[in-house]
Amino acid sequence: MNITVLGGAEIGATCLWFRTATTEWLVDAGTRMDERDPLPALSLLEEGHANPQAIFITHAHQDHIGALPLVSSLYPNAPVYMTQATLDIARVMLADALHLSQLEGHARVFTEAQLEGLWDRVRVMGQDKAFRFENVRVSTYSAGHILGAVALGFETADEGSVLLTGDYSVAPGRLIGGLRLPQGTHSDAVLTESTYGSRLHSPRAQQESDLVEQVSAVLDQGGFVLIPAFAVGRAQEVLIILQNALRYRKDLRPFPLVVDGLVRRICPIYESYPHLLHGSAKRTLHTKGRLFAPEDITFIRSPEQRNLVLQGKPACIVTSSGMLSGGPALFYAGALLDQTNNAVFLTGYQDEESPGRRLLRLAEQDPSERRWILPDRVVPVRAKVGLYALSAHADRRELAQVVAEVRPRQVWLVHGDAEAKAGLAREIHAHLPACSVEDALVGRTYEVQGTPTDRLELPDGDIPIRAASWKRQVLAFREPGGPLQLGYCTRQAGGTCTVHRPDGSERRIPVAFVQDALGRIPPGETQGAYLEGLAAAAQACLDSGRYFGVRAAERLAYLLAEEQGALSPVDPYGKDAVAEQLAPYGFRKIESDPSTQTFRVFVAFPWAIPASVRDAIEGPNVNGWTYRIEGQVYPPALQSLLQAHLPGVSMQPPKVYPLEQRMVIPILKADEALDTDAIARALTKVVGGTVEVVRAGQAKTNGRLEQNEAIHLVQERVPNRFGLHKVGLDLARSTLKLSVFFPDALPYPETRELAASLEQETGWKVEWTDKVHLEKLTQVATQAIQAVGGTLLGPPSLHTPKKLLVQRISRPLPEDAKEAARHRFQEMTGWQLQCEEGSSAKASPMPSSAPVQGGRMELNRALLTVERRFADEGVPIYKKSVRGDRIEVTFLTPEFGQTQQDVLAALEDGTGWPMAVSDRVQQQALIRLAEDLVPGLPKTPSVYLMERTVGVRGAVSQEAKEAFYAASRWTLRAE
Repeated sequence: MNITVLGGAEIGATCLWFRTATTEWLVDAGTRMDERDPLPALSLLEEGHANPQAIFITHAHQDHIGALPLVSSLYPNAPVYMTQATLDIARVMLADALHLSQLEGHARVFTEAQLEGLWDRVRVMGQDKAFRFENVRVSTYSAGHILGAVALGFETADEGSVLLTGDYSVAPGRLIGGLRLPQGTHSDAVLTESTYGSRLHSPRAQQESDLVEQVSAVLDQGGFVLIPAFAVGRAQEVLIILQNALRYRKDLRPFPLVVDGLVRRICPIYESYPHLLHGSAKRTLHTKGRLFAPEDITFIRSPEQRNLVLQGKPACIVTSSGMLSGGPALFYAGALLDQTNNAVFLTGYQDEESPGRRLLRLAEQDPSERRWILPDRVVPVRAKVGLYALSAHADRRELAQVVAEVRPRQVWLVHGDAEAKAGLAREIHAHLPACSVEDALVGRTYEVQGTPTDRLELPDGDIPIRAASWKRQVLAFREPGGPLQLGYCTRQAGGTCTVHRPDGSERRIPVAFVQDALGRIPPGETQGAYLEGLAAAAQACLDSGRYFGVRAAERLAYLLAEEQGALSPVDPYGKDAVAEQLAPYGFRKIESDPSTQTFRVFVAFPWAIPASVRDAIEGPNVNGWTYRIEGQVYPPALQSLLQAHLPGVSMQPPKVYPLEQRMVIPILKADEALDTDAIARALTKVVGGTVEVVRAGQAKTNGRLEQNEAIHLVQERVPNRFGLHKVGLDLARSTLKLSVFFPDALPYPETRELAASLEQETGWKVEWTDKVHLEKLTQVATQAIQAVGGTLLGPPSLHTPKKLLVQRISRPLPEDAKEAARHRFQEMTGWQLQCEEGSSAKASPMPSSAPVQGGRMELNRALLTVERRFADEGVPIYKKSVRGDRIEVTFLTPEFGQTQQDVLAALEDGTGWPMAVSDRVQQQALIRLAEDLVPGLPKTPSVYLMERTVGVRGAVSQEAKEAFYAASRWTLRAE
């Protein structure tokens, strides 16, 4: 195997040409910062009659992809391999590079047509996977550094093997981990980066702490802080450092955090890959829905906003580019450098010819001589300038240790200056005295001195490369269509694992089925007891929401949460779009609610949102989740609005009627000439709905009774014998909806006349609902059967379409007694009653474990059947999941779930899966139900799990209590 260095011997324009006797390929195609000579030595490809069959990309920094559209266009038949995250980042980076190249004075590396043609040739490769390319085994190793970055291993049967590290880090950062090669990885040769080959990094935690302290100190003194950062990787790390400091350090005074440039477009990509993140970043993303939250960070979207930032109060600005070579960083630097109370803090590598490096040199000169030259002017440098080592590259010790682990015969040093390469060469020789270490030079070709092998496996598809360490480990695996399982790996060979399962059976599974390796069984533990205990511990972690840690139980709980839909889907682009659409209405935040699979959207003035905008936001489905705009007006925003429109006017607290989307603002004392109607119209334009400004003691009418007055009148006028238990509102249709216990028993002519009369008196339309009160229906059936001497056996079964209630009884009743019970029940309810003796009914209301004819339904189909059946029944379910050998359905409360036994029994018969009711309570949904039934509460309702009660501050009508009980089988009470 021969390797020709076309670029990247020093930092910039990385491009390598690999050749074997039968195939050839390229790795990376970057550019240099020097626009006079930005490209790799592509002429060598032409001179050597190159015909690469593929191009591989390590990561999406410009010095590795900047020339990719051009190089790919030269070889249009060669697929371009990169990871999915690298592809997403490359789309942004290359589009920006094209835009810059079209500006005057910039080098044009590729054309728009070449860029568009590139994407059709891209093939996505996995991370930590091995696959076959021609007669070469290609392995990808997550490299840290930035999202999606990989090191590449190339192995052949008779021409040796080589590891190309690309850029990598070893120590984990705030967002992603470092490079970890599988134990036993060996290559004949290594091409390693050497960026920091001559130095050791300062302690990372101390550098982060110092940066936070300095940022806070400058802002406290009234200055601005500019942090130029690489748009990919470094900027996101800096943002997490500063954001966490603002959230958790109580000794810091809060300060504005501003993001500009390419950084803003890269942040959502990081939020799109929770499975590639680690630690607290993954936990934050799944619990808060965002890593870079709009409530903490201001994202600049226009030049006008950029100017407003500098005119506003002091802020910390994080923007590209990291070397001050372009982007908004130049604009901010030009505006801030001449003020002594401002600061510019650099956080990464600075090329010797970069503006950032020149600024650092200026900082060492006499203050009177500091002059920074911009394209249009010269700026005196009076601001504080600092450099903080937040590197995403390995240092000398880490670089040498990685090379030593691979045990190569040959090492070539790339991506570093002469000093760095010399320092790293000495360090490698200390570990591997017999190893050949060379400084790779552009234009030189190097031959891998490999040893032929007959043990090379060329996989047919992607296989995990970390399978080598799975023997004698506990594995979590999932077969297609099946639930998550645990097993102990006793043997591994040929891309398969033999696992010993808790029931004592053994099974051979492809390694692709393995979801995670959970470590070895501790000494002294039996296999069965440990697996059982691990499953129980994982369930406990899942129940308590602890599934983002590194312990085995927490990692297993994460897989269970993923399987059961407890993890909110990541939708950063969707959330950005929602925030932009709702900005005119005072967008505040988005919260994830796993219990209802809802993104709750909070705005200051939700009534003002047009129906078209609301439908566009609430209509789409994101992996089973939907957006819901909360209807409450935000009091602080309302107060500020009133002060702006009614300055100096005393007023009572506004009366807000959320169901009607109406607000009354009583003013106490004001000039008689005050035009309340004009003010009301102005407020309505902002708030939406209907706003009335009245002098205290006055009232206005809109031609119909106020909603509470209308409800009170209806309650007085409807006869008790009708069984009215709730009066609801349909504001969109200006309709009062009257719910009675038994609508099928109502006298039709009388109800029609009463509705017409009520419409005349209230000004509202009046409708009778057709939904029966199930609890009352059960009570009447119980009374009817007991009145004739019957004894009930278990809960009844309801067949709503047939208007039939079936009740099991413990012993036979005479036929005339049954008839009397049926007659009484039908007269009171309009439904039919059927009594069945225990022997002819199901033995248990809970489903049995017997499978349907031909076996069980496939799991995903069974879960979909459950979802559709309850949707048809009009019964909300909050989760459906597999628990051991059964499907568990989560309702609002377990008590309400017990009322659905007939539906569960039918589902068991249809799917072959045993069904069970979850014992979980959906507390947030209970709170929202209470808020809907009792609007205008001053405080969030309290949930009392032991008492099965929800308490609210305020008066609770009997109708609200009954409606709450009907929906939950819990009690609603006033406190």
